[in-house]
Amino acid sequence: QALARISSTVPCKINLIGFNPVEGVRFRSPRLEELQHFQKILLGACKQAVTLRRSHGTDIAAACGQLAGAG
Repeated sequence: QALARISSTVPCKINLIGFNPVEGVRFRSPRLEELQHFQKILLGACKQAVTLRRSHGTDIAAACGQLAGAG
């Protein structure tokens, strides 16, 4: 609801990309159903373009969240 409220005041496009697991980080990857539910909430509340995108780069540890674990 907070993201919908904030984004409803500014013309924007929202891209949802699931977080990829990183060793030592307590966050987990969302299930597809969870991402779709989040997208549905945003579409209904903020009337912005909300795109669900696939995360690329998991094979080389360069996908969303993974670069933070490198080093």
